[in-house]
Amino acid sequence: MAPRRLPALVVSAQAAALALLLVVAAALGGVHASGGRAEPRRLAAGGSGTAAELVKDSPRSSAEGEVRNSALVVNDSAPSSAKGGEEAEAEAEVEAGVPPLQLIIAEEGRAVGAVCLDGSAPGFYYRKGYGSGRNNWVLFFEGGAWCSSHHACAHRATTILGSSALFLPAEEMESTERGMKGMFSANRTINPDFYNWNAAFFPYCDGGSFSGDREHIPVPSGAPLYLRGRRVADLLLKHLIDRMGLAQAHQVVVAGCSAGAVAVLLHCDRIRAALEAIAPSISVRCIADSSMFLDLPDANNTRNVEALFTNVTKMHNMSASLPPACLKDRPPEKHYECFMAEHLLPYISTPLFLINSNYDIVALRLIVGPEAVSASSGKPKDCLEQVDTCSEEEKKRMEAFRKGVTSAVAPLLHADPPSASSLSASPLAPLSTPPNGVFLFSCFQHGSIHLDMPWKLRTANGVPMNEAVGRWVHANDNEKIHLVEGSYPCNTCGMTL
Repeated sequence: MAPRRLPALVVSAQAAALALLLVVAAALGGVHASGGRAEPRRLAAGGSGTAAELVKDSPRSSAEGEVRNSALVVNDSAPSSAKGGEEAEAEAEVEAGVPPLQLIIAEEGRAVGAVCLDGSAPGFYYRKGYGSGRNNWVLFFEGGAWCSSHHACAHRATTILGSSALFLPAEEMESTERGMKGMFSANRTINPDFYNWNAAFFPYCDGGSFSGDREHIPVPSGAPLYLRGRRVADLLLKHLIDRMGLAQAHQVVVAGCSAGAVAVLLHCDRIRAALEAIAPSISVRCIADSSMFLDLPDANNTRNVEALFTNVTKMHNMSASLPPACLKDRPPEKHYECFMAEHLLPYISTPLFLINSNYDIVALRLIVGPEAVSASSGKPKDCLEQVDTCSEEEKKRMEAFRKGVTSAVAPLLHADPPSASSLSASPLAPLSTPPNGVFLFSCFQHGSIHLDMPWKLRTANGVPMNEAVGRWVHANDNEKIHLVEGSYPCNTCGMTL
């Protein structure tokens, strides 16, 4: 059966780049990471389960009661008698100021095997929404490459990307570039559309895009290893529904970056279905940032992405997370394609906004990569760090990547591959339904929405990223946000190719 063509964004960019390079170059998915040992709030509660159980076991109990029981109330004063309850509460919350960020460990995960690589209970960072954003949510899946072998996953289990014991304390998380910036910033100037929304940031600790589910993994060293990313995703969502007020949400945006963006593409429809079963009128939209790792050959005609994703999907037993229709359309040896954004897009029915660089520096390293040795340093030459040193062949592969990205987003737009003239004000025929959006910019970058600078300043066709996303989330179905830059030279980055 042919896919149904549906119309139409972690760690810092540097850390994500390092993580993915280690995966490919050394077959190691773990990244050495430092950070103080967190002292999170640990909540013991019963219940976890599959996506179906998320709905079945989650009555629409009082969000205020759930939050109060978790000692997470920001303002518990009685409503003013002069105004309606909700309006008065919203005003009181605004006066109380920005709620603090908290790290919450979902200890109930241990009982159902929803755990990080090392067996520790997963968790999330949470900031309570207030004022006009008190009933709206942003959920974020962190990125950080993958582990694709026993050795790599065992190593990763000893890092911040494999153990909740190493999660940063909340106050440290807010002061670093690891996550609570950009779209998750509480600064209204940087983040005018979402600064006061409920924010839940899911730290990445399974090594498989929150999508694996493997029971028994023998490890040579004898240390236990757990590949349970799908259970972790389901557990955290259920925790938010049951205990944090997500069941009362009006708007929900599910976002992710890099490996977390792949998680969004795989789970977006399931999350929407679970939430709509509880609240039929809820609006759920998804954003995938830097999800494009194209299956293109490198200079040696080696398909690094094919090898990487074949190993990742097998290592983590991801069959339950990959779209059944996508699997049905392919022979078993091609099932890895159902983990790739370029092949996943036609199978997603939830409104989706895709953010990507036409020259994603991490994805390009799988295609371009160091090929020569610098005479001055004796180290591999990396033309992606100094574009004017790239050979013509390297530039051709970079352009092949850009063209591949613009072609891949065509299912989102339900139109021919977009060009640099495809502005939001220019109608594409036929227009996309559901209202998908695209923001493709021509800068060497990987990961944007969780960082202040690219979120506020990076533009496509003159429109800043934060403005484009805000317009798309709040738009009616008639406004199309399709912003696609062409190849270098462009006005965005001050570089030429």
